[in-house]
This record gives sequence, structure tokens and C-alpha cells, in this order.
Amino acid sequence: MNSQPVVLINAFEVPEGKDEAFLEGWERAREFLSTQEGYLSTRLHGSLSPAADFRFVNVALWESAQAFQAGTSQPEFRN
Repeated sequence: MNSQPVVLINAFEVPEGKDEAFLEGWERAREFLSTQEGYLSTRLHGSLSPAADFRFVNVALWESAQAFQAGTSQPEFRN
């Protein structure tokens, strides 16, 4: 049986003036997770409206929920 990739969607509330710090942290997380088994891709989307509650939304593809859980449970991911 061929399993379908898992799509994960994460919406982020980022306080005003904290975009740069958020983006730096997102890049670090993406760089680490891209080395994990089962990682397929990720893309960060930004709102056109600065007044949106969730101005950043991440859409990631993983081979399975288990692969995602394994990748994000690594101590290196938490740092």
C-alpha cells in the first residue's frame, strides 16, 4: 500500500516588531528539519495584511506523521 504524504499547517501569531526574530527562528528550524528522515518540503506564507491575527502560515510535507514526530522530538530541534 502506498501512503500519501502528511500535510501539516501551522499558523503563527507574531507580535508586532518581532518579524525578523520569528523569520530567523523559522529558518533555523527549517534547516534542521530538512535533514531529518521523512522530510519532504516546507513553505512559509505571509499575510498581505499587517493586521491579520496569523500573519505567517507554514505548510510542510512529511512522508508520515511518525517521521514528523521523530524529527521534531530531536533535542536539536528544541534549541
